[in-house]
Amino acid sequence: MVVGGVGRPRAVAGYRDAVLFDATSGTWTTTGALTTGRWDFPALDLADGRVFVVGGRALSGPAAPSAAELAVTAEIYLP
Repeated sequence: MVVGGVGRPRAVAGYRDAVLFDATSGTWTTTGALTTGRWDFPALDLADGRVFVVGGRALSGPAAPSAAELAVTAEIYLP
């Protein structure tokens, strides 16, 4: 699974997208999105198939008060 991220250094927000890779078919499939777009964060696969993400960076570029704002949220979702 690949989740979140940012497209370029001056982006105004992180990606909310998540995709799953099927190694057998070599294909990517879009799945459930994050509530908060973010990058540079830990994600943990839970035993029941859900994913736990916390923190990371949420904003960057000229609109942010600093180089990047820390995301102060956590979420659990089912991809």
